[in-house]
Amino acid sequence: MASSKILLVVALVAFIGSSHALKCKVGAGADAVDTVCKPEELSCKIDATITIATQMGTIESVAQSCNTKDLAGSLSIFDVPVDLHDLTEGAKVVLPYYCSEELCNVEAPIKAEIETKEKMAALLAANPKPAEGADDAEIGTMGTNPVAGATQTTVAVATIALSIVMARLAL
Repeated sequence: MASSKILLVVALVAFIGSSHALKCKVGAGADAVDTVCKPEELSCKIDATITIATQMGTIESVAQSCNTKDLAGSLSIFDVPVDLHDLTEGAKVVLPYYCSEELCNVEAPIKAEIETKEKMAALLAANPKPAEGADDAEIGTMGTNPVAGATQTTVAVATIALSIVMARLAL
């Protein structure tokens, strides 16, 4: 009886320890606050409104939030809009940036990628313009968080192994 109580406590502690809560900045610019995201929100997002000038970008404003986008193992990705590829002088374009680390949705990574012509060209080359007629639905993910899943699987295996050892000791 005592071994089953110990097993229950170990399983409860393991489950609580395996919970993965991402923390992101939420709000607009300097008013953004650190916020714990919901379990289904797997990434942080920042929508940076940028102005194009001499084939470089300048951040005008940002909106930060938690997001459900699964980055499929990447730490960060840009979702480069088609309009940005045109590099139209004076155009205002919203550049979404997703990341999966704590409090990562800040201006610095975006600014680093758009502040010079060379870096802007490299960003656009790394994120080519989609082919005509391409559909975003063709590119999909399973919607799972591989980090949290691996942790929960490890805890489950450890709990089972511990219960087998405790059962042997009880006999």
